[in-house]
Amino acid sequence: MMGNVAYYASKGVLVAPYHYQFVLGVLGGMPATVESLVYLENLLPADATWSAFGIGRDHQKIIYATLALGGHIRWVFEGQRLLRARCQGDERLPGSSEQSGSIKEFGKRGSHPEEARAILSLPSKSRLVELQPA
Repeated sequence: MMGNVAYYASKGVLVAPYHYQFVLGVLGGMPATVESLVYLENLLPADATWSAFGIGRDHQKIIYATLALGGHIRWVFEGQRLLRARCQGDERLPGSSEQSGSIKEFGKRGSHPEEARAILSLPSKSRLVELQPA
């Protein structure tokens, strides 16, 4: 898909800045490995923002690698905590305080919605309301 973005960017269909969301570990996609993530990160344009997550039991290492490489993460992915518990036979589900601790270990913090919109070059919430049809 990186080639598709480059192609459409060269044709002017897509306009920078670009945001890439890497989803690793899905059937038919790249495996949820640090090597896959590093490969993709090396293909990014210099001004791009990016985030990543892994599907399945390897998602936590993708979160850590993403933080270490300077990418962004989605704080809680729907169903991911339950899937992790089932894959590892863990009855205890990790809570948001554990995820917050993981982020803090890398010297990072969560973003409020308006901060996230600014990072992604999206309009502010008030501007989104103005853009909606009547």
